[in-house]
Amino acid sequence: MYMCEDYNSPQSPYWCMKTLISICLAQEDEFWTAEEQPYPSSLFKPNLVPGPRQILSNHPDANHHFLLSPAQFVSWPLKASQAKYSKFEYSSAFGFSVPTGPLIQQMAPDCTLALSRDGTETWAVKWKCAEATFPQVSLVQKKGIASLLAASVRWFPWRDRQVEVQTTLIPPTDRWPDWHVRVHRIRVHSPMRSLHAVEGGFAAQSRCVKDGSRLPALRGLSTDIDAGISEGIFKTEDSVLILSATGWSGVSAASLDGPRTWAPTSSLSLQPDSNTNLVQPRSLIPVITRDITRDIKSGEEFVFATNIFAVSATANGGRRSTTKSLVERWADQPKISIARPGLGSQETDCILLEP
Repeated sequence: MYMCEDYNSPQSPYWCMKTLISICLAQEDEFWTAEEQPYPSSLFKPNLVPGPRQILSNHPDANHHFLLSPAQFVSWPLKASQAKYSKFEYSSAFGFSVPTGPLIQQMAPDCTLALSRDGTETWAVKWKCAEATFPQVSLVQKKGIASLLAASVRWFPWRDRQVEVQTTLIPPTDRWPDWHVRVHRIRVHSPMRSLHAVEGGFAAQSRCVKDGSRLPALRGLSTDIDAGISEGIFKTEDSVLILSATGWSGVSAASLDGPRTWAPTSSLSLQPDSNTNLVQPRSLIPVITRDITRDIKSGEEFVFATNIFAVSATANGGRRSTTKSLVERWADQPKISIARPGLGSQETDCILLEP
């Protein structure tokens, strides 16, 4: 029912029948004798799709087909509009979640940043926003510095514009094919009593396949475990990794070079309400939390950077990297440096990914 809207009617099933349009072609049409072509290799690496202004990624050294969606939204009233249109990422392997209430476990904040200014009683996520821009970020390599296409958007969690967020999404790279990065510069325009942030990765199945029990806590990771087979939750102070039948889904708080306004950071595997996820009856979301519980002055800024890790168990025929184990790929996380833009400027930060 969460995928249905007020405008749906008995005629709506006709939409799905568009997939059968090919049978209208004449018997002698060349469509029926054309040879199947291989999937274009150029589409495996991150590509900007001009129409929807999204970055599509299916990196050949990884195993996850998803897109970065910086600035989509629908302004008219639809159920779960922010969840259906305004998350940062949408995956063909990890189903997304929709809210069932105002509490954070009911919000089910996968693939988004949820902010609270009233002590975590209510939360706001990205909805209406500015036009997306696509700046270049830099990747430091042995051969020099390479430019990478990223996506950036400016948005306001609340209508009074007390808080402004500039989010930059950096797609997977050859150096880190299983990771992408989110960087949020949060500007406070009037005094606040507190600010709380919960940032989620991809939602994963929360139950063991064999007996339906909860995923166990893991004390460590061995090099022979694999996606879709090993199950459990591995947590550190600033990262969490969920291993399930869906695949591996994790987040880590990226450390930033240079002086930054500090916020207490922790990680957890958030258990949202049942039936919030459109694929799994029960799911878990790897999240990073940041809590600023002091009085915040007007003009203060905070920069949060989060690394997002995901490997599907089934996408691309279960493709696997032959160079590193999944444990090595999880341990090898992107490192980020950020140069602040000019005061009063809306320009995107200069972001450097370092080996």
